[in-house]
Order: sequence, then structure tokens, then C-alpha cells
Amino acid sequence: MPALPPAAAFFVPEVPDLPLGGEGRQFELEAGYLPARPEGRDNAQLYFVLQRAAHRPRRRKLVVWLNGGPGCSSFDGLMMEIGAWRFDAQGKLAWSEPGGSWNDYADVLYLDQPAGTGFSYVENDAYVTSMEQMAQDVFYFLDRFVDVFPEYRGSLHGAHGTSGGVDMYLAGESYAGQYIPYIADALLNAGDRAPVRLKGVAIGNGYIDPVAQYGSEVDMMVQSGVWSAHGPEVEAVAPVVRKCRETLAKDTKPHLLYPECDAIMDNIVASSRRKLGGQEHCLNMYDIRLSDVYPACGMSWPPTLQATYDYLRREDVRKALHVDAKHRPEAWRECDKRVSAALDAHGRNSSASITLLPGILDRGVPVLLFAGESDLICNHIGLRRLVDSLTWRGRRGLDRSARPREWTLNDEHTGTWIQSRNLTYVTISNASHMPAFDRPVAVNDMLMRFLDVEPLVPLGAPPKVSSHLDGDTRVLVAGPAEKLPAQAPPKGAAAAFDNTGSLFVVVLIALAVGLCLFMRNRHRTHRGSLYSALAPRGPNEAPEPLHLGRGPPALDEQEEPLELGQFSIGEEAEDTELAEDERAVEADAAPQNKV
Repeated sequence: MPALPPAAAFFVPEVPDLPLGGEGRQFELEAGYLPARPEGRDNAQLYFVLQRAAHRPRRRKLVVWLNGGPGCSSFDGLMMEIGAWRFDAQGKLAWSEPGGSWNDYADVLYLDQPAGTGFSYVENDAYVTSMEQMAQDVFYFLDRFVDVFPEYRGSLHGAHGTSGGVDMYLAGESYAGQYIPYIADALLNAGDRAPVRLKGVAIGNGYIDPVAQYGSEVDMMVQSGVWSAHGPEVEAVAPVVRKCRETLAKDTKPHLLYPECDAIMDNIVASSRRKLGGQEHCLNMYDIRLSDVYPACGMSWPPTLQATYDYLRREDVRKALHVDAKHRPEAWRECDKRVSAALDAHGRNSSASITLLPGILDRGVPVLLFAGESDLICNHIGLRRLVDSLTWRGRRGLDRSARPREWTLNDEHTGTWIQSRNLTYVTISNASHMPAFDRPVAVNDMLMRFLDVEPLVPLGAPPKVSSHLDGDTRVLVAGPAEKLPAQAPPKGAAAAFDNTGSLFVVVLIALAVGLCLFMRNRHRTHRGSLYSALAPRGPNEAPEPLHLGRGPPALDEQEEPLELGQFSIGEEAEDTELAEDERAVEADAAPQNKV
């Protein structure tokens, strides 16, 4: 194997267009490539960006961040969610708001994986075909990473982080809910040979358990006030839900790919399609409060995606970030369909990560599952269902003593927090599939609490932003006290999508087939997806999200909610014609995967 470059070769002295930063905004940055397979096999190279902590906590932390897809770049997290910078409303690169960046108190490693994702590459079309292979590649990469940066090398001796080295956490969202348990399991199984010491796991709006999560989309539509519990839309989608459940019941262990179950979301999106202002619109599947232009239906979201495309195509940016011009001469793509297609083709070869999660918990690893409450596709209802059905450390679900804890920022409701044994479940109000895009300070507060990091603020400084969780109050940002920007959700989709009447029962069936033909491959792994891997488009082609109607009704005004795990699909006969059309859909439509 060729000798690895020295650490200095990865140093990034300047980020183009980023303004000079003040206190807390100067930090070391590295970027580049390291091999993912031994002996240079297939020349598989994973690309990374390492943002060092602006402030060093008492015990050093390393967070490895993964986006989903599969095949979607972790520049999504870096540029639009948790990184030190993001684009402002004018499309200019700017520092993240104070208290909103994960590298405030942790080193954050953004990793483009599997090979072929983002700026990573692999030769011979040797893309990953199983979760086991993916985990092996990441393990090998981490082993090379600590060779170059030996300060991160750790040990798994004892109770996760009792001696030496750096505490390492795996974190990510969406389809990373499949990646992370597999990587964690590989690290734990390696014992003393593990390159890093795994301290904890954090998964946001993750796709983890098909059995618990599929079908919850319908419950979410009802709970959000978009659909009535006994309305025609629920009845129309019931045969699809039934077929999904029948398919799931045939497997002793759930696997990664269930086209029969992806059809649930296809039907929901089809039912939302309508003309508005001369254009066809549909529900944004990643933020139920919003709509989007059809057929994007959320895949052109968030609004800074186009600016990210434009920025990462620039030659000066690519050069500054050490992008390999020979092996990655093409423009950056958010998601690579070749990566997702390889995993899709072998989707039954790997079990879903829920089969590994109990073992990780049983070995004492702290696990954080969090969810933006406005996400539809990997919603909080399905995740809570997962938690309630999970057995670990000898007991099923949450302990009876576990109670929701009120979480506020500047005395405004932020979410709920439940901890039981070594599992923490957090919901974040007024937040989408990408909670940190909507509420970066809140999500960073959640991370710091999970990492057991105390914010560093001048003694006696007035709080500009303070966080309260039961009896634990902390100042996140010091400065003149001020009210946080209003966190009320934008006017939701409910009014725009209610009162649909029987028309949509008829339209649903006709549209669902056509929509599936167009979007099948895009939605095949939609649980791990965030939004589109859009083909390059012009600066004026990104549709603006439309804020429609009213938000969800107050709890006392809602239809009777469907109990978790008790969704009634009715007694209707299965629509055999639709089912046959669904089975006939193949991968010949160009897959445009999402994160």
C-alpha cells in the first residue's frame, strides 16, 4: 500500500468566500482522501472534511457525521445543517449563527461514503453491495485516519471512554440509521483492534426498523391534521398498507428494501397533487408544513441546496478543499445514483439495522434517537413505535419511570426528552427531516447534553440564549438578552390539503401509478433519503417552497388520533390492478436518489 500523506497535506488554509471570523470562529480545517480498502483494491477512496473544535472541552470529542440516501454526500450536513458555515438568504456563504455549529465543542468529521458518494470515488464500478461491506470500508478508513491523525486513536477497554484518547461518536440522519449501527457493531466487535473508542451513537429521523416505521406516514398525516382519521384518503391507502404489512410478515428478519412499502409514500404524495397558481404542487415529504412543485415533492428542498450545488462546482473551492480533479472531474452531486443502485440491487442481502441496535445497547453504548416533529418520511411516530417495541438490557421499551421532560430555549417549548437506561429519545418541535436546518441552536444543545459538554461562557455573563431541561439550566450563548426568532411553523399544508373529498379517492389511484413510474427509484430507499439528488439545474430553476393553509389543529381540536401501532386499515379489498402495476415497475426509470 502506498504511504499515507502526512497530516499537513490535508490542511485547508482558506475557505473561499467565507468572511474572516471573530472569537470562536477560528479553527483548524483539514480535507482530502484516505483509502477505504486494503492494498489499494479498486482504488476506493473516501473523502472527508474535518472541522476542529473552536473550543476544547475538558475531554476531547470526535463526531463522525454521515448523511444517508444511500449515496448522498455529507456536505448536506456540513453546508446546510450542523457545520460552521452555511448560506444566507442571499446565497452568500456566512458563519452559522452563534451556538448553532457542532464544532463549537467537538471535532466533526464529515465523511462521504460509501465509495462513489459526493467527492469520494471507486474504480471498476466496485460499489458497496451490502451493509457489512460498507462497515468494513468505513472501519478501514478510520484505521487509516488515526494513522494520519494519531491523536484520535483510542481503545475500547472498559466502559467506553475511561482511559486515554478521544471519545468518538457516530452521528447522522435518515438512511444513516442503517449505516451507523453496522459501523458501531464492527467497531465493538473489533475490541482492542478498533481504531477509535466508540462512546455513543446519535441518529436523527433515521430509517432503522421497517416493521415499526412503515405505515406511520398515514398516522402522521392524521395527527398533523392534513387527513381525517376516517377520511377517504386513509381508506384509499389502506390496501397499500395491508400489502406492505403482509410482505413484512413473511420475513423472519427485516431487510433493507421493500418496494411494496415504499408505495405508501407514493400514494400519499399522489393524493396531495393539485393545481395552484397555474402550477402543480404536492406535499413536501420532508416537512409536512410545506408544499413543493410537482414532481419534486420535497426533493428540491431545502432552499439553500442550489447554492450548495453552485459553490461546490467552483474550481477554486474544489482546489481549496483538495478535491481530486483526476478521479472526480465532474461537478459535485448531492446523491450518486450508482451508489444507491448497487445497494438496491442487493437490498435483500443485508438485514435492517434494527437487528443490531439491541446488541449495541446491551453493550452499554449510549444511543440518542431524535426526530423533527414535522418530518413525514421518517417521522417521530414511527421512531417512537420503534423505541416501544425495542428490547434491550433485559426489558422491553421505556422504563415505567421514564417520563417526558420539558425542554425549552429562552423559555419557549423546544421539544420533549425521554431517557431510559442508555437510550435517549428526543423530539424537536417545529423541525423537519433535517432538524438542524430549522433549529440549529436547539439541535446543538441536544448534542452537547448527549456528549456531556458544558458550554464555555464568561462567568456572570447575561444569557442571550439559555436552555432548560427540567432542573438543568445552561447558558448557550452569552450577550444581551433577546427573544429568539419566532419558532412557530410556517402556515402548514393542512388547509391546502384538507377538504379533499371524494375527488382524491378517485384521483389517488390514477395518479399513484403514474407517480410511481416516475419516482419509483427515487423513493425506493426513501427512508434514508432527505431530498433530491437533483440533476444540475440553473440558478432560477429551484422552486420556492409554498407555505399553504393552516398549521395542525390544537390537540383538543384534532380528530381522535390513531394509537401508536394501532393504525386501522379497514376492510377494503386490495386493489389488485394497482398492485400489479406496482410489481411491474422496474429500475429502468432513471433513479434520482435523495439523502
